[in-house]
Amino acid sequence: MLAKEVSPSMGPEYVMLVRNPYKRLESFFKEKLRQKVKMVFDDDPYILKRHQEVFYSYLKIKSSDPLEVKAAALLKLTFKEFIMNVRDVYKIEDHISPQTLNFSRSLMGVNRVMRMNKYVHLENADEMKWLADYFKLDLSIRINTTHEIDDAIEWDDESISVVKEIFRKDFDTFSYSVEPDA
Repeated sequence: MLAKEVSPSMGPEYVMLVRNPYKRLESFFKEKLRQKVKMVFDDDPYILKRHQEVFYSYLKIKSSDPLEVKAAALLKLTFKEFIMNVRDVYKIEDHISPQTLNFSRSLMGVNRVMRMNKYVHLENADEMKWLADYFKLDLSIRINTTHEIDDAIEWDDESISVVKEIFRKDFDTFSYSVEPDA
């Protein structure tokens, strides 16, 4: 969420960057459960974080297991298994929880009403250009680039049903199609 002071009397204008729930989950899987996990085997190894640890229970991984054992088990997790487990972990991992839920959490402890002035959809080039111009951002710098990761992502009916159930409010609030690739 970004904020810009419009005027002292009007207060800040809030803009929330949102992403299609299907694309968000695909990106998480590719980056956190493929790209980052493979880095465990690099010369300068990546240390597994909460993003991966939330799946330890399902994979029967112990926190005392060697890093390589944890990484190997995570790399065996299929996309379908990941989606089936999202319903068990989305409430504790912000990267895969509904954006409407994350926004509600960000308001906890805030003693004023925050009115969202605008939603900017990550997939919409015109909205992203507006965002860059309005906040003077350089969007050419990409931090997480998962579009280059060639990992087969297939949505079956059961997986789609899980996503529709968990992300129903995101689909409605942000006007996304409830079908993947629509």
